[in-house]
Amino acid sequence: MANFNNKEFGEKLKKARKDLGYTQENLAYDVDLSTTTISRFESGELIPNIEQVCKICNALGIYITDLINTSNKVVNKENSKNPFNTNKLYLYYNGVLPAKNKQAKLKFRLDFIEKPDMIEVNFVDYKTEKIYMTGYMLSDTNVAILVLENYKPSSPRLEVTKIVINISNNINGIMLGALSATNGQYVPNERKCIVSKKDLEFNEEIDNMLKVSDEELQELKEINAWYMKIDNVDDYES
Repeated sequence: MANFNNKEFGEKLKKARKDLGYTQENLAYDVDLSTTTISRFESGELIPNIEQVCKICNALGIYITDLINTSNKVVNKENSKNPFNTNKLYLYYNGVLPAKNKQAKLKFRLDFIEKPDMIEVNFVDYKTEKIYMTGYMLSDTNVAILVLENYKPSSPRLEVTKIVINISNNINGIMLGALSATNGQYVPNERKCIVSKKDLEFNEEIDNMLKVSDEELQELKEINAWYMKIDNVDDYES
């Protein structure tokens, strides 16, 4: 079921237009409307019809669902609460830099936007503020699960990432988690990650917390499954 909100639609339209580097005049020209009409769409003063929405999405290279909120991804209202009491977390993990194809210490930001029926999550580059992926969060008092995707017509390849965060072992705003994704060849991989309410330096202590333990490796050999240890409070105690 889709929920149409004039103001929210206008804000999303404005952001999508600016993300593409378009002016209102550019968009108006592409969809054969006046600049004033585009301005009224963005302010929420005027509601576009479905044909106009389709033309706008085609011009901006986005989907209708990028502009109109849908609730089909949310199990129920109870699962759309933000358990972190903050709209921003910092994410740390060891991964691969696509441009250089080499291992690196990666740091991103997770932005949370509370909607009437869901918590929207943006996966943001720490330095450039570029949003790489967007999705939603489900949570209870013990765990938060973030599901993120990047797919748009302009995306070079499909990326879907899942992040599981252990909330119950929150130590001074630091939580361990598991990050599941695919690489450039679509090969699945899973890594430990850390999320923090504070903006921390990616230091040696964090690096050590992200390493696979001997216990995990032994268990992997025995049962052919990796049960990642993301609840060990001793990891935080030096």
